[in-house]
Amino acid sequence: QQELSAETQALAQLDHQNILLKAEVPRRQQECDKKEEELKIVTNKVATLEAALEHQIVEIASLQKTKDAELAKLPGIQEEIKKRTQEIDDLRRKIELRERAV
Repeated sequence: QQELSAETQALAQLDHQNILLKAEVPRRQQECDKKEEELKIVTNKVATLEAALEHQIVEIASLQKTKDAELAKLPGIQEEIKKRTQEIDDLRRKIELRERAV
């Protein structure tokens, strides 16, 4: 009788724990669903940032090409400046010579 009573008590206790665990399932499922939604949001943000970063990398590469092209023009521009400066100096000398002659 005592053995049966102890087993019945143990069964009742296990049954009660089982009921509590079953009651816990919807709350935990809701938490999991919420975390899943948060994960989707974060994943979308990461994808957006990755796309923006890729765009910036392409933009930087384009700007680098433009900079390189402009830098490649510099020697020619400097040469043109030198040439024009020489022409200006030559004209000044001619003007000075004419003014002295008059």
